[in-house]
Amino acid sequence: MRIGINAYLIRDLVSGVEYYIRDLLRALIEFDGTNSYTVYHLQKARSRIFADLRGCNRVATRFIDNPVTRIVWEQVALPLRSSKDGIEILHAPGYIMPLFSTLPTIVTIPDIIALKHPGLCGKRNAAYFKHFLPRSARRACRIIALSHTTKRDLIEHLGIAEDKIDVVHCGVRETFKPITDSALLDGARRKFGITGKVLLFAGNLEPKKNLGRLIAAFHELKGSNALEHQLVIAGHQGVSYGELRATAHRLGMDKSVVFTGYVSSEDLTLLYNIADVFVFPSLYEGFGIPPLEAMSCGTVVVGADAGSIPEVVGDGAVLVNPYAVEDIARGIYQAATDDELRKTLIERGRRRASRFTWRRAAAATVEVYEKCHIRA
Repeated sequence: MRIGINAYLIRDLVSGVEYYIRDLLRALIEFDGTNSYTVYHLQKARSRIFADLRGCNRVATRFIDNPVTRIVWEQVALPLRSSKDGIEILHAPGYIMPLFSTLPTIVTIPDIIALKHPGLCGKRNAAYFKHFLPRSARRACRIIALSHTTKRDLIEHLGIAEDKIDVVHCGVRETFKPITDSALLDGARRKFGITGKVLLFAGNLEPKKNLGRLIAAFHELKGSNALEHQLVIAGHQGVSYGELRATAHRLGMDKSVVFTGYVSSEDLTLLYNIADVFVFPSLYEGFGIPPLEAMSCGTVVVGADAGSIPEVVGDGAVLVNPYAVEDIARGIYQAATDDELRKTLIERGRRRASRFTWRRAAAATVEVYEKCHIRA
């Protein structure tokens, strides 16, 4: 099969669904020796993913400078260009497909947060997805959901037939692993201004990540002298950054809460290894890769009992009510201080994370391509 993949979402600072697109691309091209791939991407994206790709065709465009032109390009130019290139199956891995494409098209829908919880999204994003996402789901030849949670959401909220949806879990990159090199770990501490024990969060600073309650729970623990840790918040300083920084200042925790900004995968691996506890109190996730990355590094995880997180972490994490500050604090304290629990969770977490590989995700994705090809 000649398969085309829309990678226009990938830019220089990779996060969220871009991780999925990037790592799935690498895995498909590395492990699938049967089919041919054409990747459509931005010319100005300097991400190493495109320089590193071998064994595929790459089509770069320089005409996408903002979301409006990207939408026009995806909806009009992409289907015309992919047909011209002889593509047999088109894969739109970022929620939305070209609605008038004549090619059999598979769409990956990581979540439906814009439809289910529009208040957790920006207004423009919510409006865009409200218009395009249901139409994409109904037009697609098949849908890839990244979790059974998202599959249920698609069935219940959009009325999509169950047999049209394939669940393909994300993988964890093999670079996320335990590190014992003290020089590397100490260097990361100096780089990010870390002076003590660490509670870590990693992800974009946006409303759904629930970081206001995390900071409140941390303040509660510090106020009772229950923990001596710093809270390190690593990720792109998005729409919530100013408010979160102000909250930390108001609570007198400027030195206790460290905002690193966006970090590379290499630095993130070091931060996971430095941390005593990784905390992921998100209100809604379609999958949620960071808890698995932390588990792969041997870090104890506290996760929200919400969205797909329980499905992903299984018995390898402490689950908490993300809407209750006191329960988040309870989970953090338990994970940081109960030595027997920590040993158990580290073992369970590594075992759990090892089940999620990009090779397995690539193989399952190729099976979806084959289903769509047979139907076409």
